[in-house]
Amino acid sequence: MAAATFRFCQQQQVSEIADFFLITHDVGEAELKTFQAFINQHKIRVDIHNVDPSTALKQIKAGRFSTATLLRLMLDTIIPNTYQRLLYLDCDILPLAPLNDVFSFNMNNKPIAAVEDYVSLPGWARLVSDHPRNIGMRPESRYFNAGVILFDWPKTLEERWLQKARQIIAEAQNTNRKLPFLDQDVLNLSFENNWQAMPSRFNLMTFMLGHSKGTPVLRHFNSKHKPWGKTWIPGLAKSKMEYLGVFSGTSYSTTCKSKFRRISLPEIGEYLVRRMAVRFGLRSLDSD
Repeated sequence: MAAATFRFCQQQQVSEIADFFLITHDVGEAELKTFQAFINQHKIRVDIHNVDPSTALKQIKAGRFSTATLLRLMLDTIIPNTYQRLLYLDCDILPLAPLNDVFSFNMNNKPIAAVEDYVSLPGWARLVSDHPRNIGMRPESRYFNAGVILFDWPKTLEERWLQKARQIIAEAQNTNRKLPFLDQDVLNLSFENNWQAMPSRFNLMTFMLGHSKGTPVLRHFNSKHKPWGKTWIPGLAKSKMEYLGVFSGTSYSTTCKSKFRRISLPEIGEYLVRRMAVRFGLRSLDSD
């Protein structure tokens, strides 16, 4: 779905203020050809890197995650040092507004800025589950979602933050340390207490729908089911139309399913539980 993200970014005039990079792994020639046809049709310039994670992350097992999720730990080996700011986006991100406010965000001299994840929000629910503490983070430490990360690129490179993250993940696997969210956990351990919190509208995750203040900028489909698939959960219907529109008449015209054919009761249940937890103060979503 990276092709759609680039197209949505182009529609928000992001290409006028930023260069585009695609970092991918183990993609075949036919798939790259389809992607190239799409971006050529829309006149999008993308620097494509089909990389081998083993060069920097030898023998790291991704488990239930795709190996591609490890690629954000390798950005310092791929992206030139000529940029001041780097915005990393997962491929399930839908830009809803221009990104000028993201790139100009005040990072307060921190190496990265990101949006706090649900598992980090304070409140009574922490008595039941406290993921940051479970992976060894300090009591006061907060935990960010890694689907959208704004880097102060010179600071990140100078202080070798991503190299430290790769060392942490290698050591964790050598000692069988449990990190359920893998590279996201590793990034939080690496940047612990050294990141700037952003308003939730810059990474509007599923559970935040209806709670975020201000105009949403980046919608993140961080649940299992996506708007281009067959399974409905709350908040996907409008976005499906967006994806159908962007793929219509292109090399990806059959990628997005035209209708939802089923529902996911477990994921709907999780969505409702998280919404209720925030609404009734079991989790306290910080004000934007």
